[in-house]
Amino acid sequence: MTNAALTELALAGADSRPIIEAMLVEHLAELGEAPDAAELARYWADEDRYPFLIIQDGAIAGCALIRRRVDDARFEMAVLHVRPEARRQGIGRWAARTLLWKFPGEWNVSTLPKRDDARAFWRSTLSTLPRLADVSERIDGDQSLFRFVLPPGRGAVRPARASDARAIGRIHVHAWQAAYRGLLPDSFLAALSIDQREEYWRDVIIRRRSTLLVADDDTGRDINGWIAIGPASDPDAPIGSGEVLALYVDPVIWANGVGGALWRSGRDYLCKLGYQRAQLWALADNRRARRFYQRAGFLFDGSQRTVVRGPSEVREIRYIVDLTQAPPSDPDNQLHPHGAEPGDYSGT
Repeated sequence: MTNAALTELALAGADSRPIIEAMLVEHLAELGEAPDAAELARYWADEDRYPFLIIQDGAIAGCALIRRRVDDARFEMAVLHVRPEARRQGIGRWAARTLLWKFPGEWNVSTLPKRDDARAFWRSTLSTLPRLADVSERIDGDQSLFRFVLPPGRGAVRPARASDARAIGRIHVHAWQAAYRGLLPDSFLAALSIDQREEYWRDVIIRRRSTLLVADDDTGRDINGWIAIGPASDPDAPIGSGEVLALYVDPVIWANGVGGALWRSGRDYLCKLGYQRAQLWALADNRRARRFYQRAGFLFDGSQRTVVRGPSEVREIRYIVDLTQAPPSDPDNQLHPHGAEPGDYSGT
């Protein structure tokens, strides 16, 4: 079995389309079929389609294509492919389980025709997911259609460990690349280094330079997001002020409530540490993140600043929240946060 810590899922940008298309040719070769180029292009045009690369030890090991049906909102695993040289290591099962956990809801999964091994794979994989409901398998010609419901999970929020640094760095980079596309230069975003972020955050955790909390996924083998908190760094911050130094969620599961869970735990920690007020800095043009913070109870206090992010100067605005007041009842299912990045945590 593969070590899941060395396996990653990454949302595939349009520049990865030729790589995925080549893998689809490989995937369908046994059936004498070819990929539908127009259908494949929709994975980078439609909001209800999600293309992924499966990466093992830094190398592309496969791909997955997930779509959400318009008529009944069911998810479908359109393609799950592991390259021949990467098979028999457990990578396919790890990717299947991880993708299912990250997209809770109603699912359809169909096998390719004449593939008894694919039927056996999905029967075995689904048997390892204890929360499945309404599971059924229907034979449709020479393929099987699996239907099931996977309820949302309850991954725990806990203090970060040094061994989490790789996943923290990965989420940091992927969240920047997804959230700041169009706001920061593409060349800068493409050059972001997971290795550098891993090293940076491991040092933060070991030296306890701030408090990091992570949201476990349901497999217990990966994390879905993280929050860093500490004392407010601004000279004008009142005594008793804390700060949200960073808050990121894996782009794969934006809008699944992980951001709200992280903020509630971070808020509790800030209160336990004795802070009565908290602040954060958010990119002024990051409207989605700003809406999340506003729904979580933060208010713009009128302060702005210009900071350097790579080759660009960008404007940030400051939000504050009164920790002595009861929080809003349900920021949980609102829009996903993309993060707040003070200069000390730019990682550049």
